[in-house]
Amino acid sequence: LKNALVFDMDRFEQGIRNAFDSQTIGYAYAINRHGQLAREDANGSSRLPGESNPTLQDPRKRMNIASVTKNLTAVALLQ
Repeated sequence: LKNALVFDMDRFEQGIRNAFDSQTIGYAYAINRHGQLAREDANGSSRLPGESNPTLQDPRKRMNIASVTKNLTAVALLQ
């Protein structure tokens, strides 16, 4: 398999940071590999409805993901 694609976790993680660092107030992510947590991190702050002061973002903080799942559902249906 000379031209087989290989998942590069460092490159993927850097891609997340490059995409979001200058575009958001804060974000968190978790990367699973083979069913196990491989990496997680967060940057910036978050604010929940009713909070007057933002708190630091955390990958283990519960969040409302709102309409994010619509895209995932659409991809799954198309496949």
